[in-house]
Amino acid sequence: MKQVIMISLLLLVSGCYSPGEVIQPRPVVNAPPLKGIWHVVRKGETVKSLSKRCRISANVVRELNGLDEGARLRVGESVFLHEAKRKICNRKRKRRPPPPPPAKKWTWPVKKGTITSRFGVQRGKRRRHRGVDIAARTGTKIVAARKGTVIFSGTRGNYGRVVIIEHSGEYVTVYAHNSKNIAELGDEVAMGQKIGEVGSTGRSTGPHLHFEIRYKGTAVDPMAKNRLPPGEYR
Repeated sequence: MKQVIMISLLLLVSGCYSPGEVIQPRPVVNAPPLKGIWHVVRKGETVKSLSKRCRISANVVRELNGLDEGARLRVGESVFLHEAKRKICNRKRKRRPPPPPPAKKWTWPVKKGTITSRFGVQRGKRRRHRGVDIAARTGTKIVAARKGTVIFSGTRGNYGRVVIIEHSGEYVTVYAHNSKNIAELGDEVAMGQKIGEVGSTGRSTGPHLHFEIRYKGTAVDPMAKNRLPPGEYR
């Protein structure tokens, strides 16, 4: 009997047994809330695009939203973006300006020659080439690529002697390094009309025409599709 009493006392002291006492469940401990935002998916948005724009991990987005890799987001559904800031996520992405519309009725300014430098970044150079260089003999005829009005005829820095023509549709063409300018400021010129002669003035390594097409002030590739007809230069 003494042994039974001793065991009961030990159980009471240890808390393992309490006659007539109802055992209460332990209170639930809530984890600290995650910081972030709920985002309603818009058309064209993906996990990758959201993670890039919101500067968060794509893997974390998938894990917290139960998404498999490669799963597509549905427009209108809400996804949780951990540690994302609404101000950054709601920024509109800068859209690239639309390409210029094809301009009809163009012609090459030099009928025979060799293209020695194309449009864009050249190998070994950091600066982007704003036009194309057409090598030809000094004195070779330069013609207007399209009907327009001469807005500059003279000498300008590295271009040397240069003629600049404004055309309809917000286009401008540039003809540089000329040995001679024939068209003058204010002249109305027709497509194919002579405006100058090939030379090597300004910053030049030999006789050639530097030819540019600018659309709304930005240089575009003269050899792009639907801009100038293919010829001996391709």
